[in-house]
Amino acid sequence: MASPKTPDKKLDIISLGETMIRHYTRHFERIEQSRDLGFSIAGAESNVAVAAARVGLKTGWISKLVENPLGEKIHREIEQNGVDMSRVVWTDKGRVGTFYIEFGSTPRPTKVIYDREGSAASTLKPEEVDWDYVRSAKWFHTTGITPALSKACLDTVRVGIEEAHRGKTSVSLDLNYRSKLWSPSKCKKTLSPLLPKVDLFIAGFEDLIQVFGIRGTAKSQAKEIQEEFGVSKVLVTCGAEGAILRESNGEIHEISFERFPVKSIDRIGTGDAFAAGFLAGMIERDIELGLLYGAGLCALKYSIPGDHALVYRDELLAVIEGKQGSLYR
Repeated sequence: MASPKTPDKKLDIISLGETMIRHYTRHFERIEQSRDLGFSIAGAESNVAVAAARVGLKTGWISKLVENPLGEKIHREIEQNGVDMSRVVWTDKGRVGTFYIEFGSTPRPTKVIYDREGSAASTLKPEEVDWDYVRSAKWFHTTGITPALSKACLDTVRVGIEEAHRGKTSVSLDLNYRSKLWSPSKCKKTLSPLLPKVDLFIAGFEDLIQVFGIRGTAKSQAKEIQEEFGVSKVLVTCGAEGAILRESNGEIHEISFERFPVKSIDRIGTGDAFAAGFLAGMIERDIELGLLYGAGLCALKYSIPGDHALVYRDELLAVIEGKQGSLYR
C-alpha cells in the first residue's frame, strides 16, 4: 500500500511564542545613569520568522497581543518584514511584556531585566490557535521559552506539536534556556516528554550541560540526547567554534564559524538567526546548506543592533561565498 501523499504546504515555517518590548541603554551606559532608553521589539520565535522571511521563505507567527499601541507596534514591525500575522490572537486584557538590557563591555557583562509576568502572550490557550494554519506549514518552530511562561503556554506547545504531526508538519524546538524563567531541573522535567515528538532539537553546548547534565563533546551530547529521547536530528551550537548536527543514523555534519569573522555589535538574537538560517537552508536543499546559511546569517546578525536579523538574501549569499563588503544595494 502506497504511503499517503504529503499535503502541499502554503508556508515554510510557522513559529509560536511571545514577543516583548525591548528597552536598552545606549553607548554602554548603566540603567541608573541612562536618560534615553532605546525602544524596539524582541522575541526568539518571531526573530526566527523574521530572519527566515527576509532570506526568501514564507513564514508566519502565532502569539497573543494586547489591543493597544504596544501590541500594534509588535504586530507592525514583524509584519513589515514579510511575516504572515493573520493568526495572531488579539485581546483587551493583560499587558505586553517588556525587558531592559544594560549593555556591558568587558569585563562588565550585559545584564537583562525581565518585566513580563501577566503578559497576554502567557495566557495563550490551545483552543485560541488555528491548528489548520499550523498544519499548512512545512515546519512548526518554538522554543523552551514558551512552555516556561505558563501552564497555558505549555499546553499550547504540547497540542501544537501533536497537531503539527497530524498534518505531516515537522517540528523544531530550540532549548533556549532562560534561568530567569525556571530552574534547570524544572526545564528538563517539562521538556523531556516533548523531545521524543520533536524532529529537530536545537541546543547550545553549555545549556545541555546546565539543563540535562550532559558533558563531553558536542558530538557525544547529541548522541546522548538521541539515545535517551529518540530525536531524529540534534543540532548543537558551540559558540564561536561552530555547530554540529547528528542524524538518527549517526551521521555527523559540522561547520566552523572561523570562516565568518565578526565584530560584535549586538549578540542578542544571533542564536535565533542561526536557527532561521538552518531551517531555511534545509528547506531549500539539505542539512549542509542549512549549516552554511545558519552560520552566515548568525555572523551577519552580530553586525546589526536589535533582535532582528535584518538581512537581505543577496547579503547572505555573498557572505557564504566569501564576498563580504562587496555589495551595494
